Amino acid sequence: MERRLVWINLYGIPIELWSDACFRQITTTMGKFVGMDDATKDLTRTNRARILIKASLVTSVKYSNIIRINGHL
Repeated sequence: MERRLVWINLYGIPIELWSDACFRQITTTMGKFVGMDDATKDLTRTNRARILIKASLVTSVKYSNIIRINGHL
């Protein structure tokens, strides 16, 4: 299956959960986690996490999910 690189934005993720492991878990349904931009990695912009994933060429990457973290929405 052919793949493409796609930047996605994640909002509302608590800073204490910003890690490769957390972002990998969140993006599993969208594609394969590749990395994050420098502002996300360095925590210089904390209103959103900008994540790079490898996604299918034929599938649209349009997701809006509410996730539960430590029992809270």
